[in-house]
Amino acid sequence: MTTMTICNEEVVAVHQYPESFAQEPAGATLPDQVREEEWQERLRCAQQWVCELLIKNQQLRMSLESAKARERGDPYGRNV
Repeated sequence: MTTMTICNEEVVAVHQYPESFAQEPAGATLPDQVREEEWQERLRCAQQWVCELLIKNQQLRMSLESAKARERGDPYGRNV
């Protein structure tokens, strides 16, 4: 298992995932291994993209809350 932690302000995401999608059969060939590595890279990229989207979503949510608080007349952005 591999654990990946991404922290940004209040956003923390911890993912645990197996090293490969499936155990390679005893007779796995080089093309099979290359295909597995390609899928692993795609999975890694997708996970990174999702984490970046979660972080951006949290930043936007915090900005929206701050803007709403300013509209209410709270200069410090506190939720009252």
